Amino acid sequence: MKSRTLFALLAILMVASFGLTACQPAATETPAATEVAATSAPATAVPATAVPATAVPPTEVPVAEVPQSFVYIDNTGFYTLDIFFTPWFSMTQSLMYDTLVTMDLSLDHFIPLLAESWEVAPDNLSVTFKIKPGITFHDGTVLDANALKWNYDKYLDPTWPKEINDQWPTYISGFEVIDDLTLKVNLIQPYAPLFADLFLTMIVSPTAYEAEGQDGFGRAPVGSGPWMPTEIVENQYVHYKANPNYTWGPDFTSGQPPKLQDMEIRFITDEAVSYAALETGEANLILLPSQYLETARSNSDIVVQESIEATTRYLGWNFTKPLYQDIRFRQAIEHAIDRDAIALAGYGGDTQIMYGFVPFSNLGFDPADETYAKSVFTYDPAQSNALLDELGYMDTNGDGTREANGAELVLPIAYAPSEDIQRIAETIQAELADVGIGVELTPMESAAQAEMLVACQQDLFIRQYGLLDPNIVSAMVTPPDRTCWDDATAQEFALAADTTLDPVERKAKVTELNNYMVDQFAWVPLYSPKDFIALRTNLQGVYFDKAGGVYLYDAFIAAP
Repeated sequence: MKSRTLFALLAILMVASFGLTACQPAATETPAATEVAATSAPATAVPATAVPATAVPPTEVPVAEVPQSFVYIDNTGFYTLDIFFTPWFSMTQSLMYDTLVTMDLSLDHFIPLLAESWEVAPDNLSVTFKIKPGITFHDGTVLDANALKWNYDKYLDPTWPKEINDQWPTYISGFEVIDDLTLKVNLIQPYAPLFADLFLTMIVSPTAYEAEGQDGFGRAPVGSGPWMPTEIVENQYVHYKANPNYTWGPDFTSGQPPKLQDMEIRFITDEAVSYAALETGEANLILLPSQYLETARSNSDIVVQESIEATTRYLGWNFTKPLYQDIRFRQAIEHAIDRDAIALAGYGGDTQIMYGFVPFSNLGFDPADETYAKSVFTYDPAQSNALLDELGYMDTNGDGTREANGAELVLPIAYAPSEDIQRIAETIQAELADVGIGVELTPMESAAQAEMLVACQQDLFIRQYGLLDPNIVSAMVTPPDRTCWDDATAQEFALAADTTLDPVERKAKVTELNNYMVDQFAWVPLYSPKDFIALRTNLQGVYFDKAGGVYLYDAFIAAP
């Protein structure tokens, strides 16, 4: 996928209602091969560290006595509502579009949205979806298997311009309409990330698209989602009104039309203006800039929702260089790293420390895998020094830096020049200096760093990766990967994980890959960042998922 190269889709975590946090697709809720996936129990799951907003079914609360309008300030900028051409997915698109499947709030399995159920063939080479009856687009046309096929065929067509699903022709042979409410996806080979792709693939009205064409559809878009756009002023705002026919929301919602009758997204990049609007009540919800975190927490009219991104920041190296090919040297670096000190330096300790390779909010995350990684990746400078001594790297002149091959052991570390990463790079520099490894700080722009990694010219570097689906880890071990690690065993584990559609079996395959990478000291996972969402306390009935995705299906504004 053009937009899904490792972590470029970090803004589309929650397309079912809208996305505020970074992250990416997940794998499958599909059960055993011939079993039909049904529904998930209603949920209001939030991270243990979060302060959740109210998520009460509408039938249990009184109707609010204030106008049901809502304002969200988007600081990422305006992007076209034509989903075939937008390079960035956010609340702007997802208020008005649906997807075939969505995710449970726990982010550990898929549940139906436009689909009613699905069945995976015994050979894992096809998936048959039953579509919910009675769904219509905003223009009144029917959303059925034919409409879905029209959309998906666009992504399968290599000549059709689009920003996602570029890999589909490699895995999908075609989409077959069995009847009006049954669509079959035929696969060239088993493809576990299929459900993650479908979770991220929004559906437009074929009738409207053909009438407006590529030039006009972005100005007059038509979907089937909970809200319908009524006015679009690029780079300023988008107005929406509630879809009165919307009764096909996911299982964790009431299944009733939205209570918020009017929605407005304002595009404001000035963080001070954004927070001021929240404080005065002009805005109901924002992605909270970190500098206002404590101020917001002290305001009784504001609730702060804490979440953990589906991304991992890590310290990597270059496997093509002999220095890093010796596992003892990789172990020496790993044992020199104090993650607690890094978290404290970068975020005052307010981040999710990571040891394993699967991001915290990723579908493939398993606490047991994290426990195993933590047992191996211990902070142990004495062990680090012993390994470096064993390798023959000694400080012969007493300047505190070891020598290797007649020269001082000084390694450049490349990183993006943000304030938090700068502090983290300086901390790593100090930690490696403690065991006699010199580090030369080398800040560089992200694009330049990416070019360097592709060309395998790096030594040490700090970078991030993340999606909701565990195939992000597969991508990280499949050439061209960022550490230039060409390991046949890791690639075999990755292929097994990406071609196993059964969710339980796939999780086991992901564990095999993660634990093998731990045993090989593939790189140094450091932490998963936290995001903070701030909302007015009178905005209630909001659902949050594990990664901070916000769902407004049943939201309402309570009377004072």
